[in-house]
Amino acid sequence: MEKIININDTIKNENKEVNNFDMKLKKDYYNYIISGTKRIEVRLYDEKRQKIKINDIITFHLFDDYNKSFKVKVVKLSHYKTIQDLINDNKMENLISNDITPEEFIKIFNSIYSLEEQEKYGILGISFKII
Repeated sequence: MEKIININDTIKNENKEVNNFDMKLKKDYYNYIISGTKRIEVRLYDEKRQKIKINDIITFHLFDDYNKSFKVKVVKLSHYKTIQDLINDNKMENLISNDITPEEFIKIFNSIYSLEEQEKYGILGISFKII
């Protein structure tokens, strides 16, 4: 497994400036977080996500109903070269649900982000706590 070390893995947000981000979640993933199952949001480590720092706030909105939302505080950021590396480093229940196999998770992720995008940017695991 090759984990790409990101400076945010090891230090706090030094400038103490807290940024706010909005992200949409499909209903199942929204509910996994609300129920306390999912504790790591997985995204492409693209330009938008490269701006996220420790202690930032993310508002997760329900994809089909933007008015339904909740906020989380970013507590850890982990950058991986591949989705398999991320899976190897985390429990499935923290990524999605114990009902989903690693193979199914990879298929889901690949349906959202192309392999070319994944190779270009890598994968970001955003650990958080609900606030």
